[in-house]
Amino acid sequence: MYLRKVLISEPIHQHCAQILSDANIDVTALPKAPTEDELVQLIEDFDGLVVRSATKVTRKVIEAGVRLKIIGMAGTGTDTIDVRAATDAGVFVMNAPGGNTLSTVEHTCAIMLSLARQVPESCQSLKSGNWDRKSFMGRELNGKVLGIIGLGHIGIEVGLRMQGFGMRVLGADPKVPSHVAASHNIELVSLETLCGRADWISIHAPLLPTTRNMINENVFAMCKRGLRIVNVARGGIVKTEALFEALNDGTVAGAALDVFEEEPPISDTEWRLIKHPKVLPTPHLGANTVEAQIRVAEHIAHQFVDVNEGRPLVGLVNGKNLSHSRTKDNRLWMDLTLRLGKIAGRLGNFSPEEKEDYTITIKGSGIANSAQLLGIAAIVGIHSSADVNLLNAHTVLSMRNVKTMGTSGRPEVTISVNGFSVTGRVEGTFLLLQGISGTTLQPPGPLERESIAIFDNHDNYKKYAANASADVMWMVRNAKGWTVTSAESTAKEEDFAVFGGRLVSFAGL
Repeated sequence: MYLRKVLISEPIHQHCAQILSDANIDVTALPKAPTEDELVQLIEDFDGLVVRSATKVTRKVIEAGVRLKIIGMAGTGTDTIDVRAATDAGVFVMNAPGGNTLSTVEHTCAIMLSLARQVPESCQSLKSGNWDRKSFMGRELNGKVLGIIGLGHIGIEVGLRMQGFGMRVLGADPKVPSHVAASHNIELVSLETLCGRADWISIHAPLLPTTRNMINENVFAMCKRGLRIVNVARGGIVKTEALFEALNDGTVAGAALDVFEEEPPISDTEWRLIKHPKVLPTPHLGANTVEAQIRVAEHIAHQFVDVNEGRPLVGLVNGKNLSHSRTKDNRLWMDLTLRLGKIAGRLGNFSPEEKEDYTITIKGSGIANSAQLLGIAAIVGIHSSADVNLLNAHTVLSMRNVKTMGTSGRPEVTISVNGFSVTGRVEGTFLLLQGISGTTLQPPGPLERESIAIFDNHDNYKKYAANASADVMWMVRNAKGWTVTSAESTAKEEDFAVFGGRLVSFAGL
């Protein structure tokens, strides 16, 4: 995987394009976010795509990106990217989660305080010529209970800051252990308990199928009367109609909202909520600071450069188990194992229905700890199907079929499918095929070219060589009669089949 051309689909701080260009990546930056159809027309020429929240990366866009390898969100939320479609297509999705944390935290605290003290209303009243103090009686935060839904970086930082105002903080997050919450003086409780005890609720969860409309009529029925709620996470987590009714019946005394299900709002339902007198709305400003925009632009650009320079991948949203797949050693061994898997699957007549009839043997120093990565690469090669890629192969891979044998000696990988096996190794930067079905090729055959042809005996190869006009760069054979030769990228299966040979193409791996 190498990124040569990257599309920045909407305005992002210029540092992003500069960092990419300095790393010899060709950058195209658009002045505004394209429509879906416009992006479909553009994307086929690019290896990488950098977006902000205005760009919708749909399955249709991803399927049109025939060269697309990585989608980078210059921010945190990836709900505008079809991550499932990207995974199905073998496209990595990454974000820059730390870049806008502080800005989002500060905005959360700002609108919470503004809601408590009716700052926007009193400001507008005074600007209209009124000196009215009685109408704007505020509420202190000291001594109140704040319930935080979602204890990621942002949720925890909000909790720490609001403790400085004397608030007691509860947290609800099924993925966070109680001792982690306790280390920040946050009491971990269930959502039901949080709703029953909190005077304020602040939402910092991602928008997922499981969190959509999570705060609904049933949740508001569990809450204290007079609750105040803050959402600087994602629209759609709070059910719009339920919040509107809770504001009207007094269950909710006020709501500070930075995010909405529709952005920009379109429907009467959304506008009705925004214009409610107890709502303090802001137009998705959580990450909207100069400092945050510089940080996320720089972070995502550096993460793209890391791909080309063989450093660990950070910020992966899908394929987190592949974060070290692009380091130099792992990359070479994975590339080798992909090719060995393709050969074994091709000549072992692999079919998905017989997916358990394979073994992957890894031995020698330096690669035993990469067994899962190499197992994933082998499965992709064995299947050689658009349905199986590095991002979803772990769902097909059975680790009981992956064997590690010793941690000393020269490292090598052997893949066996239906009794046919191939063995290879990495020598420097060369990928070498060193054995077929238990016998050694001498010298080993290099696997860098796009395709090879394999003949099960020398006589068939001689017949092919006597009739072929193909440019054969190398040929190796062994004592059992196997002959392996390079093949042109334009070669076709029938060119070899008539002489008993099998073509194995590595294109697209």
